[in-house]
Parts: sequence; structure tokens; C-alpha cells
Amino acid sequence: MPQLRELLEYVAQPDLQYLWILLDIKLDNDAENVMRLIARTIKSVKPGARPWNDRIVLGIWAAKYLPLCTHHLPGFPISHIGFSTCYARQFLKVPNVSFNMLQKVLFGPIGANFIHDVREAGRQLFIWTVNDDNMMRWGIQKEVDGVITDDPKRFKEICDNWTDNEPIARPSVAQWLYTFWLYMLIGTFFPSFKWRFPETVDQIVGRKAVRAKYRARLTEG
Repeated sequence: MPQLRELLEYVAQPDLQYLWILLDIKLDNDAENVMRLIARTIKSVKPGARPWNDRIVLGIWAAKYLPLCTHHLPGFPISHIGFSTCYARQFLKVPNVSFNMLQKVLFGPIGANFIHDVREAGRQLFIWTVNDDNMMRWGIQKEVDGVITDDPKRFKEICDNWTDNEPIARPSVAQWLYTFWLYMLIGTFFPSFKWRFPETVDQIVGRKAVRAKYRARLTEG
């Protein structure tokens, strides 16, 4: 596993300027420290012809990371990585935040409504982790903006051989059963996630507004 610095040095090569990176910033780190260190590492590597904020997307799981991203890496695009469309919806209030969602939670009417609202807001939508041929085809037909997969070679083959006559890709019975099992897991563990990360986008935006008013009063004074 390469270090982030080594990865950045690799993709900074002139013939690799077309590559971009979605950083999956895990929750099992101290939030302030990991964001500070990521920012320091990015700033330590020369990007080449394209600036890093045009090639690196900051993937965050929880709302508490929003102010840390804007503080340590202002101007960098952000993508919410999630497994709950209910939790993800709050990020529609934040301009320019894209979505990287567990594919299974986008099945059915709830997922369809979420996809519609993301499109209406003009946001990008990525899905993870897609290793099944049928589910890769589902992502293509849903016109998602990116697919996270362990088998990019196979996904490229499907894309390269795509025709307008492809049959509609639908989840199989086994995939629906697996999806129901995932929903039960999410329902079981999501309360603990909310307990560990109780901050919401509204709270963060509210605190930012309060600080802005306080600074304005100090300036006026």
C-alpha cells in the first residue's frame, strides 16, 4: 500500500495528468489530525500541469469533516461517502458536494427519489463497491458519474462494448435479498453512527453563521 505522498508523486507525472483521486477519509482517525496531515502532504508535492484541487476529491463520511475540509484544504471538492440516503440528503444543502453512495441503498423507490434529487441539484453521483457485471450495467444505465470497483479492467470492458440495445439491468433475487440484509444492518448500526457523529450540516452552517456575525460586529466596533 503506497503512502499518500507516493501516490501523489506517481500521478503528478506528465503522462498521468488525466488521473484524479477520490480520497476515502476514514472515521477511525482523529478528524483534526488526519485533515491537517492530508493537507500538509498534498501541499508538499508539486501537482504538475493541473492543480491538486482539480484532481483530488475529499471523501467524507460525516458532517463534522465539512469545516475541517474548508479550513485545511479550501477550494477542494468534497464528496459525501455514505450508506444512508436519509443522512446523505442533508449534504444537498452544501454547494458543490457530490455523493459516493453504497450502490445497494439506491435500489427501489427511495433510491430512485434520491438519484432524482441529486440530479436536480446538479451534483455528481458515484457508487461503491460494484464488482458484479449486472450491477456495473445498472450503474451505466443509471448514468452515474463514477463507479468504485475492485475490477476496473472488467468495468472498462463492459463500457467499451456497450450498445444501445443492452437489456435493462435489474437486481437479481439474490441481490435483493442481500440488499434487505444490508438494510437491516444499517438500521441496527446507524443509531451508533449518529451517536458517535451527532453533528448535522444545519448545526455546522448555524455555527458558521454565528461566527460570521461575531466577526462582523468586531469589525464594526
